[in-house]
Formats: sequence, structure tokens, C-alpha cells
Amino acid sequence: MSNLIKRMKEEVASKNLSFSASNLSGQSEITVKDLLDKFKQENIFNIDEIIYKENSHQFPDIIVKFDQGYSLGIEVKSSSTQKSGWSINGNSIVGSTSVDVDETYIIFIKFNSVSGFDVRYALYQDSISDVVVTHSPRYKIDLEMAPENSFFHKSGISYEHIKNADEPIALIKKYFVSQGKTAWWIDDHNDDEASSATVRSWNDLIALDNGIANKAYGEAFILFPEIINGPQRSKYNRLAKWLAVKYSVADSSLRDKFSAGGKVQLTFNNQSIDNAPQVYCKLTTYKESIKAAFSSLSLNELQDYWTGYTANPDNLEARKQYWLKALIDNEISEDLLTYTKSLLEIDIP
Repeated sequence: MSNLIKRMKEEVASKNLSFSASNLSGQSEITVKDLLDKFKQENIFNIDEIIYKENSHQFPDIIVKFDQGYSLGIEVKSSSTQKSGWSINGNSIVGSTSVDVDETYIIFIKFNSVSGFDVRYALYQDSISDVVVTHSPRYKIDLEMAPENSFFHKSGISYEHIKNADEPIALIKKYFVSQGKTAWWIDDHNDDEASSATVRSWNDLIALDNGIANKAYGEAFILFPEIINGPQRSKYNRLAKWLAVKYSVADSSLRDKFSAGGKVQLTFNNQSIDNAPQVYCKLTTYKESIKAAFSSLSLNELQDYWTGYTANPDNLEARKQYWLKALIDNEISEDLLTYTKSLLEIDIP
């Protein structure tokens, strides 16, 4: 594997090989397969056969068979993100499309127009940091992690055991239970997002101390403007379901996290608003996260929760207009609307 990675880096450096962020996934698989073909032609490593099916869901993506009967699997992952780190969602625990091989490695290719090209590899089971949930339980991959910190090392369950088990999910649920955690699996979820595999309270989210609670507050206020001035009996219903799906949060005192504590006084532009709802205190506290969420939330997620949002083009102004209209439709007072627009720097009439 080290020779393969070295050869890939040499090819990129010499400009014999280039990548495009628009088709990085398919291009990455074909690039690895083509380099293996060159190794075979050059009679390196006694490769007997290379099996690759383009656009298939086979795991691993590429299978290399050697003269001695040994088989090697290569799972190719790629990302065009400009974020640092080497973490990405892996394959499903169930592994219904898995092909049996002696060993599986992962190759992770990163390319974007800012930071350029980079690549890492690891033994597959040594790169599994956790089990998370998209539309089904799947592995979370982290190529910056030491093998002794892998999920399999910590759980005492071997990758081979889970791979060959009739009910792999049951094995992992049993492990979480042994750790005093409650495992849950959501069937209908966005593939691009992954939640924790165990249920958490809102305080658990805050205790993580990695900014995720701030992010959740920001996204919540944008996706569910009814939190601010919606009907009391139903204003947290959609929020509760979303928190369970996206952040694995189930909290019996969710209202307290947003609006408990009575009335507050708001001051801005040398004016004051008396007896404002407590939710405006939270709005003020998390204003930066809220402003960031206007841009960071995906169009797909917005359309899941914003009824009738079909902005074309989808841009920051269109998002802010929709959100303000939701507040106005719920009959927000003029002074609180003015305060909200000033607080979040929304310059829309």
C-alpha cells in the first residue's frame, strides 16, 4: 500500500495525474485501479487479477488477487472539503454488498482548489473510530486516529466477528448496553449527516465542549422559527424530532433550554423593550451561531423543514426573507422584529 500511495503522489507531482473536485469520487476509484493495473503490467507484487466494477455498491471498491492466493480489498474514499481532518462516514455495518477478502485497506483522497491534493491510507479496522447513524448504522472513519483508539480495540469486538455475524447490529447494540448507553437506530436520515449512536440529553451535548451545542442552537432557530413566536402548545414539536434524528438528543425539558425564565428587557440602538419573551435572551446569546446557520445549512435540509421553500436561486437573501416571513406570519410585534433584524444583521425591508 505504501508503494501505491508513493506512486500516486509522484504521478500528481509530475502532473501525469490530476483531479477534479466536481467528479472526485468516481475519479479517485478509477485512479487507484489504473495505478494497480500499471503495477500488474510491470509485474510488481505478483498481482494475478484486479476486480473493479465502476458505479457499483460493492465493498470494498477494488479487489486485488495475488498469485499466492492472497486477496486484498481497497476501499476508496474521497473528499473535496477545505476542512482539516481525515474523518468520513464508512460503509454500513450490515455489509450486504461485501466481498470476502483477506485484508481490507482504506485509501482516503482529499482534493480541492485551495489546499490541493493529499492522500492517506490505513488498515480498515484500524481506522474505525465509532459507529454512527445515517439511514442505517455505519462506521465512522478517522485516518488521524491511532489503531489502539479504534472502535474495535475499545469494544473488544473484532472486525472479522462483526463482518461475519448474522446480526452485526445486535452485537454493537449489546456493546453499547454494556457501557450503560442506549443504542438507537433511525431508518430515515440524510446520508450526508451522521448522529451519535447513543441517545443524549441537551446537557450531554453542552458537556462535549466542542461547539456542537452552539451549532445546534443556531440551526434550530433557523430551521424552526416557531421557537421564537409560534403557538405555545406545538412550538417545540418539530424541533424535538429533528434533534433526535440529527444530534441523537432526547430531552424532557427542551422548553427550558430555549425559553424558561420569564420576561427579559432588551436594549438596542438606545432603545429598550420591556417584558420580552425569554427566548430572545437565547437568540441574543447564540446570535453568531444563528447567523452562521443561515449559510451553513444545506438546501436539502432547509427544504425538509421549510414548507414551500423553492428559492431559485437559493442564496443568503432568499433564506433570510423566508425566515423573516415565518416570524411575521406568526404575528411578531414590530419592535421585536426590528430587534431581531438588527441583532442578526438582516438588512431586508
